[in-house]
Amino acid sequence: MKYLWVLAHPERQSLSGALSRHGVAALTAAGHEVRQSDLYAMIWKAVTDAADFPNRDRDERLYCMVASRQAYDSGTQSADVAAE
Repeated sequence: MKYLWVLAHPERQSLSGALSRHGVAALTAAGHEVRQSDLYAMIWKAVTDAADFPNRDRDERLYCMVASRQAYDSGTQSADVAAE
């Protein structure tokens, strides 16, 4: 199986960090393919704002769910979102 393990904690030595390391190691040892995303290491911006939708019409009200779908469908997501 393929897994994506997402860690979102600022301290890698925390319980969350330890659980992440242990979980990834256990899945890998069981023969699974594991990809990891460490959101704090990526300096992931957890707040959504207008900058996340660079191609939207600035004169229209921002509806994040609608703008997110439109950006995904048109391939115009912000670089950090597209990369992840």
